[in-house]
Amino acid sequence: MDYIEVSLADITLANAVISEVLGRCLDELAPQTRRLLELLLAMIKERAEKQNIDPSKVRFTRREVREITKWSDNQLKVHMRRLLELEYLLSLQGGRGKSFVYELLWQGEGQDGHRFIPGLMDPKKLKHP
Repeated sequence: MDYIEVSLADITLANAVISEVLGRCLDELAPQTRRLLELLLAMIKERAEKQNIDPSKVRFTRREVREITKWSDNQLKVHMRRLLELEYLLSLQGGRGKSFVYELLWQGEGQDGHRFIPGLMDPKKLKHP
């Protein structure tokens, strides 16, 4: 069986290269969409801390976001749709008769102005054999 053996340093370098080549910059978001993204991250962090779970496990509905942000339903639909299209959010369920449930894929990357790709595995979290 053929395979490629990599080290954690290789993964770190690959993440840096792919982020620079294909990554996003938060400056590409409309100001109001970016504001919603920041509010979602704060909400997720708070819930994760209260529930003592990893932020990636927190799920939420648009209704919950509307209650926290006090934004209109139309305003929220527009900006959440943008975040879905740009893959900052993931829609886990919804449709006819079902509530939409979301997961925030963005965990705060790029706030320093650097380009990033949401969802890349952090090599520091991988176990070295």
